[in-house]
Amino acid sequence: MLVIKTNKLIIVQLNILGMIKDYCSYFVERDATFIMSEDRIHQICDMISKQNPNIICLQEVDEIALKIFKTKFEKFQTFHTFHSNRKDGILIMVNANDNIDIISNEVLSI
Repeated sequence: MLVIKTNKLIIVQLNILGMIKDYCSYFVERDATFIMSEDRIHQICDMISKQNPNIICLQEVDEIALKIFKTKFEKFQTFHTFHSNRKDGILIMVNANDNIDIISNEVLSI
């Protein structure tokens, strides 16, 4: 999890599945149930909440995780798109209580 703090903003960035299988030698196939579980996503939400972020940037968010993030961060504007050939995508969340102007919101496929 990357946390960036300036005098005015706190930005949290996380690939919610990153490095789990490819880099962690302790990963075993039976862990997949927990890794994709709602319980794990709730734990991630709790870790993010502790940072008190203005902006949250997430990768590899599937439908189940999207629903949980939208519920846990209900005061945030959400911008989500799925990858064209996968069941997950990116999610950007901006705290609606902060005066942050969204200049543009578009999907680019290059």
